[in-house]
Amino acid sequence: MSEAAVEHYLKRWDSSLAAGPKSFSDISSRRMFLKQMLSLSAVGVFSGVVQANTNNLESPQWKILSAVHLHMLPSSPDEPDAVSVNATAFLKSVLEWPGVDENDKKFIIDGTGWLNGVASKQYQKDFVLLDTGQKETILRLVEQSKAGGNWLSLILLYLMEALLTDPVYGGNTNAQGWKWLGHQPGFPQPPANKRYFLL
Repeated sequence: MSEAAVEHYLKRWDSSLAAGPKSFSDISSRRMFLKQMLSLSAVGVFSGVVQANTNNLESPQWKILSAVHLHMLPSSPDEPDAVSVNATAFLKSVLEWPGVDENDKKFIIDGTGWLNGVASKQYQKDFVLLDTGQKETILRLVEQSKAGGNWLSLILLYLMEALLTDPVYGGNTNAQGWKWLGHQPGFPQPPANKRYFLL
């Protein structure tokens, strides 16, 4: 497939989803995003909202999100990965919470279709079937569009939330993210029946 055809496809994504989550529209680089994200986590903005929901994670959209998560936070012998912190189930649970912004939910789910479309146009394969290098190429292509960059930023935000949240909310399984970062959580930690959204 020609670069022009992929570029045309990405422009269609921009025009279709350009609104995206407004909170990410001004993020110009991953470094700035990470700085903002880490400063937010320092003041306690990151919090999970529900127990992780593992139902129906076999649908195409969730397989794509799982593949993106694992590409962003890959397996490593001494570090948690997206699977071990339950990132995809955590995101699914968050998106099913009644108070979630419907635009964010639609943006995330619709983005999987656009991402898979770029992969199919570039490699004639679904995103989940690509090798690591091909996935990286597709994600780098996608990040060049405004909507694609916003989509990846939102996916990364929820991935970091799954890594850093209190395990009672369904992410950060066995506090792996905290242990990896050497973080000592505050006490007392909430029991399952005292999670903030239940009070």
